[in-house]
Parts: sequence; structure tokens; C-alpha cells
Amino acid sequence: MRETEATYSEETCIRLEAECSHLSSEQTTLNERLRLQREHLASAEAEITTLRDTQATLGQARAEQAEQEALEQRVGFVRSTLREAGPYITRVRVQIISREANLIFGEILNNYALRLAWHEDYEIAIESQGRQRTFRQLSGGEQMSAALAVRLALLKQMTGIDVAFFDEPTSNMDGERRDNLADQMMNIRGFSQLFVISHDDTFERSTQNIIRITKDNGVSQRERV
Repeated sequence: MRETEATYSEETCIRLEAECSHLSSEQTTLNERLRLQREHLASAEAEITTLRDTQATLGQARAEQAEQEALEQRVGFVRSTLREAGPYITRVRVQIISREANLIFGEILNNYALRLAWHEDYEIAIESQGRQRTFRQLSGGEQMSAALAVRLALLKQMTGIDVAFFDEPTSNMDGERRDNLADQMMNIRGFSQLFVISHDDTFERSTQNIIRITKDNGVSQRERV
């Protein structure tokens, strides 16, 4: 006890207590800093995760953009090719339709010595014995026959329709041509049904079904045949 009292120093005790208090304060400060650093670390890790997700999304978007750009280039190439090939395609189409119209024209007139040509400017011409006549130079019957032939060829080649309607096809034709047209129309190949609307009875002998419409006191009604 006496030895302890001999070594005890109040000054040293006060100093140690001050150091202890200082260290305790520093520990508290360090603990707070550690807590804040951990919060910052957690926030940084969350941000890194978000950035990684964003990076992955950006990579996918860039890949999709590259794919779209490649597709756009291919589509542009196809469009350019089709645009350049357009006149050639049109020329071939017109030639095919012209040949088909020429066959139908020969069947309608029952005269294959006349050659119908449908040109790229959509002008109709008839050639016979080396002489060519334009549509305006044809007779009314020839014009009607040529127009019908081209229209039928267009229907067959462009739409695949095998049903056709004729509204007054014998207009501007004399009796012989009307009879000939009626006979030849029945032999036109490639159509399952033909409907003819006419004011004369030219087609009655060649048709399978007739619907006659008469007008009585200003009222149109169907007449039984």
C-alpha cells in the first residue's frame, strides 16, 4: 500500500484520464467514419450494379442498332435494285400481257392475221401485212375488240381473276362482227364465267343462263326466260 502510494502521481493520472477520454472520442469519430464509409460503399456498390445493368442494356441496344443498320442497308439495296429493275420488269410484264392480248384478240375476231401489240407507253396497235395502225386508226369494232383483249389479258396476268364482266361489248359493231364476237367469246380460254350486259340478243344463243330486264311503266323488273 505504501509502495502504491509512493508511486502514485496525480498528475500522471489526470494525463492518462485525458488521454483515455481523447482516445474514446477518437474511437467514436472513427466508428462514425466507418459507418459513413460503409454507407458510401453500399451506395457505390448499388450504383456499380446499376451501371453494369445499364452497360448491358446499352450493349444490347448497340447490337440491335447494328442489326437494324445492317437490315436498313439490305432493304436499301433491295429497294435500289428494284428501282433500277423497275423498267425492265415493266417491259417484261407488258410483253407478256401483249402476247396474251394478241391471242385473245385473234380468238375474238377469229382472224390471226392481225397482230395486236400493247406497248410500254400503253398504246394499242394492230399490225397487218407489215402495216401498223394505232388505236385511233382502228374501226369502232376493232377498238372494242382490242380493248377487250387487253383488259382480259390484264385480268388473267395481273389478278388471277377467272371471272369477267362485259358491258355492251358489241357497241360500234355491225351484225357480222357482233355474231363473230359472241361466238369467239364463248371460246376464250382461262375464264370460268363470263357475264355479258347487252341491249341486243346477240349472245342469247351462246349463253347458258339469261336474265332479261324489262321496263314497265318506268319500273325495271326481271322477265322470266
